[in-house]
Amino acid sequence: MTIRYSTPDQGVKEEEFDLVVLGVGLNPPRDAERLAETFGVELTPHGFCKTHPTNPIQTSRPGVFISGAFQGPMDIPESVVAASGANARPGNTARRSGSSAGKAGRPLQVFPVRSQRL
Repeated sequence: MTIRYSTPDQGVKEEEFDLVVLGVGLNPPRDAERLAETFGVELTPHGFCKTHPTNPIQTSRPGVFISGAFQGPMDIPESVVAASGANARPGNTARRSGSSAGKAGRPLQVFPVRSQRL
C-alpha cells in the first residue's frame, strides 16, 4: 500500500507499507474533573480516573468502581470485561460486608446517576 503524508520538516512524503493501522487518540471525558470531584476519586496525570494497579476497576475511593472511557484507552473486548467486572463488584462488596436492604449492617449508598445530569 502506498501512503502519502506530510511532515513538518520534510514536506510531503510517499512510502510503501505492507500493513497500515490507523488509530485515533483518546482523551479523557471533557467533564472528567467534575466526575472525579462528584464521586470523590483521583485522576491520573493524563486526566483519566486513577485505578488500582492490580485491579483496574477499583478507583482511589473504596466502593467506587469504573469502566469505559473514564478508565482510559482500551480495546472493545477489554472494555466489555471491565464493564462486567464493574457491574459485579458492588454486589460482591455488599455481600462480603453483610449489607442489604433487609439486614442489619451498614446500608448501601445508592446514587442514581441516570436520573441526574452530572
